[in-house]
Amino acid sequence: MGIKVAKFGGSSVAGPEQFQKVKAIIDADPERRVVVSSAAGKRSGDDHKLTDLLYLVHAHLTYGVSCEEILHTIEQRLLELRDSLGLRYEIEKDLAALRSRLSRDMSVDELVSRGEYFTSRLLAEYLGFAFVDAADVIFFGLDGQVDREKTDAAIASALARHGKILIPGFYGRLPTGRIKVMSRGGSDITGALAAAARASSRTPARSPTSPLPSCGSWPSWALRSSTRTRSSR
Repeated sequence: MGIKVAKFGGSSVAGPEQFQKVKAIIDADPERRVVVSSAAGKRSGDDHKLTDLLYLVHAHLTYGVSCEEILHTIEQRLLELRDSLGLRYEIEKDLAALRSRLSRDMSVDELVSRGEYFTSRLLAEYLGFAFVDAADVIFFGLDGQVDREKTDAAIASALARHGKILIPGFYGRLPTGRIKVMSRGGSDITGALAAAARASSRTPARSPTSPLPSCGSWPSWALRSSTRTRSSR
């Protein structure tokens, strides 16, 4: 059996109905055994992306302004998503742990990466896939570039161990242990890295809305991490 990588953007994981569509896409092809997910996006025109809300939390922390209302909005959205899908993930514990660490000294990269982290934890359980934290398989060098050899080996090992894996997009880990986010299109880059590491099948990875090229056709910049901070993917 071959292996295909499917990457889902924020609008594709924005709410329960979108999760159901994702599951239908994955279940339709048993070769889709690697999934990369963005953070939950807008559910409607007047909604907010999780990533944007987390950037706003960081701004409030930086200037010493209360972010309680924004945090409550984020938490309620994640809890409603879990409960509406009947999932068992005790996300309250992780949300409480995040709250306990919030300060103006917390890196913006670590904070905004939690959008992908929480969304992917929920989606992994819903799909029946093993959740593999990007911090454990996407590695950067001190120069900010992706360590392809280490990343390829880690993703391949996780896939061999679990059979079906879901990796959050947009972030990885520096040699210092700190979380680093990617530039615009970061989740697509994670998808390309996963495609490069897949154990077999040269079938291009697919997104429900647009094709993701096989890693071999990506330009060199796509496998590098920019130092720019981004507010959307």
